Amino acid sequence: MQRNRPAYAAMTAVDRQVVKHLMHQDTTWQEAQLTSITVKDVPYDVFYQSIGTTGLFLVSYIPAQAFMGSINQVTGVMVLAIVILSLIGFFLIILFYNNVVKQLNILTHKFKRVENGDYTTRITQFPGNEFDYVFNQFNQMVGGAEHLLQSYNHEWHLRESAELRQYQAQINPHFLFNSLFYIISVAHDPEAVTEMTAHLARYYRYQAQKNHLVTVGDELSFANEYLSVMALRKQIRYTLDCPEAVKSQPILPLLLQPLIENAITHGIENKAGADQIVVRVRHQDDGLIFTVENDGAPLTDEEMAQLILRINRPEPSKDGRHLGLWNVNQRLINFYGRDAGLRFDASDLGGLAVTFRLPMKGGHTVESIARG
Repeated sequence: MQRNRPAYAAMTAVDRQVVKHLMHQDTTWQEAQLTSITVKDVPYDVFYQSIGTTGLFLVSYIPAQAFMGSINQVTGVMVLAIVILSLIGFFLIILFYNNVVKQLNILTHKFKRVENGDYTTRITQFPGNEFDYVFNQFNQMVGGAEHLLQSYNHEWHLRESAELRQYQAQINPHFLFNSLFYIISVAHDPEAVTEMTAHLARYYRYQAQKNHLVTVGDELSFANEYLSVMALRKQIRYTLDCPEAVKSQPILPLLLQPLIENAITHGIENKAGADQIVVRVRHQDDGLIFTVENDGAPLTDEEMAQLILRINRPEPSKDGRHLGLWNVNQRLINFYGRDAGLRFDASDLGGLAVTFRLPMKGGHTVESIARG
């Protein structure tokens, strides 16, 4: 490499330093090269490449600070862009949460409350977006469901009360007249009169109650009063068997007495020498099993099948037979569900065993169940 002296004299200090540096380089390479030089304490980046065999070089140089400044500038712009995009993304996430996720959480929470039986719940905080319509529809839906449920409960209680009053009216005269005739027949025996009168008083005091639910213990006490009266009149032996722990469980009133009356009328009175009634309550799994059995006349399979058909008809038989069983079966199904209906089997005593199963209400009192 040779220097043209007039041209060399016209060069700047940087140009001369670049030429001086290149004169010490190998000129046989063809690829572009990069090197660094320092002129007056200023670093430069030099890019050069020889042009074939002409001995000419294509040279370009730039202060290193300017080169790095461009890189730093590009880096700064990229960092700034990332920060801005991150802020925009964070803002969009907050916007999405406030306008979608938060509203879905409110709706889910309210649906769970409805699922748990709270039909009074309403959504009162409206976000001012598309969820306003959804929340309004939810409130209307739950309000409608609450109104229908209240109407249904009201009608159900009216029907249950009417059925109970009708049933009480049907059984009272027959039972009362026979008991009064007994008192007349033993008028010469003050002790027998007093005993019968005491049982009747307790019997009718229980019937006069308007409680929607009673306890198992109350129902058994009522059955005991009825059986005591019948034992005085018909010389019947009876047993009431119930664990003490389940006597506080809630139950519909007037379930056992009709079954006992049926056992006496259609069982014991139809078989000579029969005189035994057993009422048993057993705790099984999460329910209570009630059984009323007698040693009276048994039923054939055909008679049992006919009896099942009778008590499961929508309306009682026109001839009035087994009205008590029909009434108890319908009340059990209406209140506790189809699985609570009456079942019939042959009794170990020789007669018929009538059974029904009710769920236990753990930790609940009669008052709390009635309010529910």
